Amino acid sequence: MGVRYIAPILTFILLAVSSFTLSGQNEYAAAATQRVALVIGNSDYDAGPLLNPENDARSMAKALRATDFEVLEHINLENQADMKRAIREFGRKIQNGGVGLFYYAGHGIQVDGKNYLVPTKAQIYAEEEVEYESVDVGFVLSQMEIARNRMNILILDACRNNPFARSWRSSATGLAFINAPAGTLIAYSTAPGSVASDGTGSNGLYTEKLLKQIRRRGLKIEDVFKNVRSDVLNESNRMQTPWESSSLVGDFYFIRPEAEILETRVEDVIPEIIKSTDRAEWKVTDGNYFFYVNGVDITKNTVASGSETDVLVFDNISKRNYLLKDYRDIREQEMRQADELFSLSNAFWKVNDENWFWFYLEGKEITGETNNAYYGNNLVVYHKQGGKYYVMNDYVNAEPGKMYQAVYVFTPNNTLWWADEKHYYLYSDGVQIAARTWSTWNGNDLIVHDIEAFSSYLLKDYYNHTDQALRPAEILYAPGLITCSKDQGQYFLYKEDKPYYMGGTSAYSEQDLLIYDTVFRQTVRFEDFLSFPDNTRIVGKTMYSRNNAFWRRKDNIYYLYIEGVLQVDDMCSSSYNGNDLEVFQNSTGITWVLNDYVNRNDNTLRSAEIK
Repeated sequence: MGVRYIAPILTFILLAVSSFTLSGQNEYAAAATQRVALVIGNSDYDAGPLLNPENDARSMAKALRATDFEVLEHINLENQADMKRAIREFGRKIQNGGVGLFYYAGHGIQVDGKNYLVPTKAQIYAEEEVEYESVDVGFVLSQMEIARNRMNILILDACRNNPFARSWRSSATGLAFINAPAGTLIAYSTAPGSVASDGTGSNGLYTEKLLKQIRRRGLKIEDVFKNVRSDVLNESNRMQTPWESSSLVGDFYFIRPEAEILETRVEDVIPEIIKSTDRAEWKVTDGNYFFYVNGVDITKNTVASGSETDVLVFDNISKRNYLLKDYRDIREQEMRQADELFSLSNAFWKVNDENWFWFYLEGKEITGETNNAYYGNNLVVYHKQGGKYYVMNDYVNAEPGKMYQAVYVFTPNNTLWWADEKHYYLYSDGVQIAARTWSTWNGNDLIVHDIEAFSSYLLKDYYNHTDQALRPAEILYAPGLITCSKDQGQYFLYKEDKPYYMGGTSAYSEQDLLIYDTVFRQTVRFEDFLSFPDNTRIVGKTMYSRNNAFWRRKDNIYYLYIEGVLQVDDMCSSSYNGNDLEVFQNSTGITWVLNDYVNRNDNTLRSAEIK
């Protein structure tokens, strides 16, 4: 009898599941539903004090906390340094992933098409001084860009009259329009170039209506701001028109809708054992069983496996399962009644007092042909030969000796995943691989990179699917899935032998070809591409860097590739910091760290980190 004994590894598995974010899965997954907001309200101005921003900011902070945001709250920041310090802290927080939200209420002004947020003690006597006394909105956007989290929201209730503009040459009012970067929504309290009222109540008109809408359950963010615009237009007699610039990918809810029906509910199982509707009987003769249905001997049509003292019988014709209770204790030829077992999957399992388990499929005991891993209190079982998944529901609380049905879970590609509010769990061929992965966002989707297997997976609409239901993952890349050939210096890509387009940038690294996929934001490497003859297929391997940057050192020269582009000397400058080399990228202002550069003269590609 094939048996797998798993009790000794139970403690290890549970510890691994509870702590895998420390051993492999990065902060993006651990903070998949993280929401961080920076709220600033400036009212107490030396020039042009305002009535409501302080109240607006406090109300907004309270409302955001009620919708699961971690809120950094600042009131009446006095100078540029204080405001930048708060924004940098926010930038560091949102690098853990999830959603970042920036809310500002106070004076905002535009100069030469740029928008500035004004501290309360700013001393501004001419347009040329604004950039030295105030904070460019672009500084906030740059912190969001560096973080590369899934979604950013920028709300500017800052279009009041400019108290500094009396002697300025420009007559521009309000704020200038900004094109929202990918994954970002920018919301203005009034249309670009227009001015909003500070209001006469406890909150400004725009924030008052926004507070009302974000408290409504199940509204997508686009609908939130659409409703705000309608409310503000009506109450201002169409004098104030809120405005948004958006390039969001995926959906966002301040308060999510009621949970949808789960795709796989392992709780909804049919009772395991029922009495047969036919007369099913059996007997033992000379150590062999004989099985009868309605008096007809169907033994030759059956498959049977022992299960401790019982025998499980499967009828290949009717596709029914029966249990011969206490078979091993029976010696006489007396006819006995069989219990019919019902399972949509024709799969069953049982455990004993020592946590040994048996797994049966269509009458065959196939425990030795399976991989298994925990799924909460359940066990996921993968039949390697059949390529199918089953769930042993409530495995940890199973009653020894009792036969349970297993629930079949469909997947087209040998993968499954599920997530709770803190972590994701990913199964490939029945092995739980989350501990060796890390992840990045693509809108509401999560892309998970398996470092060991050079593979990556798409967890579709992850942000809205932390309901612990099992779902198939989509395989994006795996060895053999993406191949490349060249012809007269050009490369051609194939996915599962079909022509495949990967929009992105590419570079050579020695003999290798690196292609950066701009859709899924990862790099695919084709080793020895230049040395292969034309029309030869080369298998691609995904490379992993949370910042999509790689470096290598050869003969004391560094080569840095950022999103598939080789950075040449006039793009960067470098300096040592201990054994590390720090490379400053002129175009972005980002400093890249080449860890332990001094000791890494082996020409191997490695991940570069942002300082």
